[in-house]
Amino acid sequence: MTDQLDAIVDQVRSVPTDHPGWAIEGHGSKSFLGYRDPNLEALSMKSHSGVINYWPEELIIRARAGTPLDELEATLAASRQRLVFEPPRCNLMGTLGGAIACGLAGPRAPFSGHIRQALLGVQMLQSDGQVMRFGGEVVKNVAGYDVSRLMIGALGIFGPLLDVSLRVLPVPAWEAFFAKVADESALHALRARRHDVGLSGAGIVHGQLCLRYEGAAANASETSAKLKQLGYESVDSAAFSALRDLTFSTDGLWRWEGDPETPLTGHEVAVDWIGRLRYYHAPAFTPPSGKAWAYAQTLPGEDRLPVTEPIKKVLLERLKRTFDPDSRFNAGRMFREF
Repeated sequence: MTDQLDAIVDQVRSVPTDHPGWAIEGHGSKSFLGYRDPNLEALSMKSHSGVINYWPEELIIRARAGTPLDELEATLAASRQRLVFEPPRCNLMGTLGGAIACGLAGPRAPFSGHIRQALLGVQMLQSDGQVMRFGGEVVKNVAGYDVSRLMIGALGIFGPLLDVSLRVLPVPAWEAFFAKVADESALHALRARRHDVGLSGAGIVHGQLCLRYEGAAANASETSAKLKQLGYESVDSAAFSALRDLTFSTDGLWRWEGDPETPLTGHEVAVDWIGRLRYYHAPAFTPPSGKAWAYAQTLPGEDRLPVTEPIKKVLLERLKRTFDPDSRFNAGRMFREF
């Protein structure tokens, strides 16, 4: 557990005016997202780690941005609690700050909530070395815009996160995994199960239609019996680990998000979120509707920039000028223009 706040602030404040800027890094496990300008100097956050406050009875935790996800979840598991949004461990690594900045969530997200449902507050650093805090450590239920949520999926373009406060959840008493061979009716089968009590994951990977259930132990026998009647077999958690950590393919991927009712094209490498999230090896294989963008380190940097609606791009550019007017942090990471 190390607090490197003063050292990070001094590092940012001490550079000359002609400094090229900073590329914010944790473990570097999600460097395949966006473009990395090779001229930027690395600003490592991985030593700024450790849990700051944890109130198990309140289901709230606050930790530094460089805290490894595995370490954070081990702390929670000791009190039989877990993160809401099941963040991926790309390359089996990942930090809390990186999870928020990249905005990624795993198979459980459509059922228990995405990052925005869990995030309570952040502390971040501006380019002049000023530390800013948004939100807090209480579950909010008030009107108004939450600035801390602007950091979700922003790829660090507004500045590095220093610490994060989150709502967490209890671990259920029972969890089980089921699978059967995926055929042409696999997407329909996923949608047919979407209202099942206790469903916490539904996807297609490695040619298998995979379901995860959890909840009270009293539901275990009844759920298992029903699924076995439908041709499912009990399996281990490997399929959902692959969906969470993107280990189902070593080739270049395109990520598609859209209407879960959209028919499969037949080229899906994997399907998650009951059909709303899909992966492909080439953009030509994706459905014509929805949004698709490059999603693998093997693709050129220019091709990995996310697809963003014009109005959202304008808003992000204005926010970038507000938080980082001199474009000192992650310049070009999301858009080459800023």
